[in-house]
Amino acid sequence: MKKITMLAIVLAYFTCLFTNAQTQVGSTVFASSTDENFAETVTMSSDGKVLAISADGTNTTNGSGTGYVRIYEFDNTSNNWVQKGNDILGDNSGDKFGNSLALNSDGNLLAIGIPLSDFYSFQSGIVKVYEFNSSTNQWEQKGTNLTDGLTDYFTGNSISFNSAGNRIAIGTPSSQSGGTHNGNIVIFDFDTTSNNWVQIGGTITGTENYTNLGYSVALNDTGNTVVAGGPGLYRNGNPAINGVVKIYQLTGNSWVQKGQNILGSETGDFFGATVDINANGDQIIVGALLNDENSENAGKVEIYQFENSNWTKKGGSILGNEGDKLGSAVKLNNSGDRITVGSNGFDTDKGKVETFKFLNNNWQKEGNAIIGTASGDRLGNSISINQNGELVAIGSFRNDDINNYFQVFNTNSTLSLNDIRNDLFRFYISNNILYINSNNTLIHDVKMYNSLGQEIKLNPLNSEFSELQFTKAISSNIYFLKLDTDKGIINKKILFKKS
Repeated sequence: MKKITMLAIVLAYFTCLFTNAQTQVGSTVFASSTDENFAETVTMSSDGKVLAISADGTNTTNGSGTGYVRIYEFDNTSNNWVQKGNDILGDNSGDKFGNSLALNSDGNLLAIGIPLSDFYSFQSGIVKVYEFNSSTNQWEQKGTNLTDGLTDYFTGNSISFNSAGNRIAIGTPSSQSGGTHNGNIVIFDFDTTSNNWVQIGGTITGTENYTNLGYSVALNDTGNTVVAGGPGLYRNGNPAINGVVKIYQLTGNSWVQKGQNILGSETGDFFGATVDINANGDQIIVGALLNDENSENAGKVEIYQFENSNWTKKGGSILGNEGDKLGSAVKLNNSGDRITVGSNGFDTDKGKVETFKFLNNNWQKEGNAIIGTASGDRLGNSISINQNGELVAIGSFRNDDINNYFQVFNTNSTLSLNDIRNDLFRFYISNNILYINSNNTLIHDVKMYNSLGQEIKLNPLNSEFSELQFTKAISSNIYFLKLDTDKGIINKKILFKKS
């Protein structure tokens, strides 16, 4: 067995106090000089290892302004984001290729919304699904192009996979099949017999004119519950209607509304423009980025849970400040106890992203805000999180295009520390065992994480936690140790390198 030794310690200090910083995962990835709308949309796999971004206005070999979608994977060796497979190119200029994106849990299936595509009729929109072929290192289309089956507008403005990626929900907010811009949602399953996508259940149709139901959609993990937002877009320059959010559950072969309509408090506040749902499908989050409750265009976010056949608010509303547009993007983790919220108008459109944790029956801010570097960055226009909500991918959507970028942060406070002591512990690794010299400090528990915030499994070999065996061999990388001791929680950031 190869011996592993610790050759370097990046930070040789400890702390018993958590701070409010975040740790960036990998480097910032910037647009090239020829990219347009780079990182306007971002999506991340549940494990946080794969993410995809769109650049919908970029010139490609398919033509001017056709756009592309690029997929990245985190490389533990270089500690950076590297491209996974080929760029997926749009077909026609102005299609808004990649206006919406969705990855399945494993990151091997990608759905791309193309809401202005003329494939079936003028700006009717389509959705394409791609699967990664590891043998060819290529993304290959899976099944045919998807549409709502009607000559509607903007199919694919919003899309969402279930965890496995064998079910997809598609929003068509300008559908007029049941009224005037009432919107609809169609949901497909992948049928392995026909090797194609087959609609499951009937079409979910908005019942109120100008609601634009399907502007946003989200499926829970199993795909048996879908939340859809209808923000009530503008008509003839005036707000059309209060926004509405509806939740549906698959019962037999029909989508049946679950609980009551959830209505926005103000006309024109875009309540329901952004939504998300937890893994079980019993909690949702809703953004109203133009809400004026606190001040003009401050924005508001609300979280609801399903109780006694009704949706009730979980904790208080989260309000922005003037011009913040809080709720421009919203995400809810699998368990429903951590949320991430974008405010793309903050500080003359620098934008910011904040994380909140549900504690003591309310939503409490966790750590500092992640803020854009310059006016116009609009950081938080698009965000995505991993399953526990500790990793967040953020897109910056500037007007000048070439300065667009995306970043990934770990908001787990274990990975960001104010270090104040260096004399308590010594570590080394040999034969796949972590040895800890605690200098008579009593250890209750030890946890170890990689730079993505994923726990590295350790099996204690004694009750003193002085020897712990790795269940799998570790690679050369930066790791984080969290020790529960009689002196409090102590954290260590170290660099391991194989020899």
